[in-house]
Amino acid sequence: MPLVEPAVERAAEPAESVATRVVSAVASREGVDPTAIEPPLYDAIDPDALDALVASNGESGLHVSFTYCGYPITVDAVGGVSVGVRDHSSVAATGTATD
Repeated sequence: MPLVEPAVERAAEPAESVATRVVSAVASREGVDPTAIEPPLYDAIDPDALDALVASNGESGLHVSFTYCGYPITVDAVGGVSVGVRDHSSVAATGTATD
């Protein structure tokens, strides 16, 4: 039976943008510095729109889900970030994400 990695969760930090938390959580999953993550987040989702959406929805129960670097990402209404297990079908032979 294959080992399934648990999701990486990153709690909301008041001084940190949601977009920054997403990149940091993916970097944590990858074991690299956030500046080493490619492609940039804006290739997957508009970071400013994501930050604004979360800022305007507070306790609404909102969840935004998208794929970044092959990982399913879920952001909740208060800015918490969850990074699921990578979908290897979206990763090219070079080891970099194709989406």
